[in-house]
Amino acid sequence: MGPQLTRITLEEPFAVITTLFLTAIVMWILAQRSRHRGLTIIGAVLGAMAGGVWLVSAAATTPRERLIQRAQQLIEATTPPDIDALSSLLEPDIALSIAGQQRPRPRDKIQSKLKQTVRRYGIVAHDVAQLDAVVDRSGQGRSFFSLRTTVAPEITSRPVRTTWVIHWRLGPDDLWRIMQIDWIGFENHGPPAVQWRDLGP
Repeated sequence: MGPQLTRITLEEPFAVITTLFLTAIVMWILAQRSRHRGLTIIGAVLGAMAGGVWLVSAAATTPRERLIQRAQQLIEATTPPDIDALSSLLEPDIALSIAGQQRPRPRDKIQSKLKQTVRRYGIVAHDVAQLDAVVDRSGQGRSFFSLRTTVAPEITSRPVRTTWVIHWRLGPDDLWRIMQIDWIGFENHGPPAVQWRDLGP
């Protein structure tokens, strides 16, 4: 099943279910008027298909949906920092890319920097403005999200907007883990330049 078909039948099936169900009703109405048994059978099949799509979509969780769930867990684990939760989401060594500069960073350095940032800016909460994901056949995927972050009022009185791309790898335990973090936007601009010494050796 292709990505688009998976999305409309398993992840966002409302349109398919509605179309099948309404078509089934039309077939039943026409069957009553014409007393054509074939239309009754077609209506019953379409109704059964609508129910089947609903049951399968409710029971199934696609790789893309699991990836979006992991991205949500990442956002939740940053405010306040939950080191155990972060450890389960990060590969031991990941690449961090800011303002076009990319450097590998051990997991503990990322966690330490996050705690420092939360404390320094008084980060209170994140509001997810946009969240999506794509999955590659190679067992890798990317999530894209925009955040409106509430910080201490002495820093700024309005939410700070940032945009991120997270690169994931699907492990042998069927869990997505982060292998690269790209900070790509800050207040509708590129992120500020970073002194890499601030992120550890």
